[in-house]
Amino acid sequence: MPSGLYRENIESYKEAHLVVTEDKDYKRITSITHPTKRMLLVTAIANPSRLDAFLPKEVVKKLYFRDHAPFDLELLEKEFYQNNATSLLVTSKDLVKLQDCNLPLSVLNLKLEICPKVLEEIDRYIFSYPCNTKERL
Repeated sequence: MPSGLYRENIESYKEAHLVVTEDKDYKRITSITHPTKRMLLVTAIANPSRLDAFLPKEVVKKLYFRDHAPFDLELLEKEFYQNNATSLLVTSKDLVKLQDCNLPLSVLNLKLEICPKVLEEIDRYIFSYPCNTKERL
């Protein structure tokens, strides 16, 4: 189950039609587009420490902003040069906020690979309702 604020509590497992477990039913796939030797992580997502498991050793510092916060480009530039960074490492969610940034950017790509059997089970659940048929979708 997702974690963080505004998420379901553990008691919800009892009512769930399907519980999907990491490393059994899905796995996380990460890659970095345009990696460099000294990356400065910049992110404005909830619970940014969840990214730690996917960060390469080339990350020299982490800058965390409030969830959905805009970035202060002057601060980013200052931190970039103070840390001798060679690029800013951002998620694809945060990348859209840096269109006016002239610093080199690396992108942490986060994807889920879901087991086909889980997807089939989800389809079965959705199409079990009378108003949902494959022909209508």
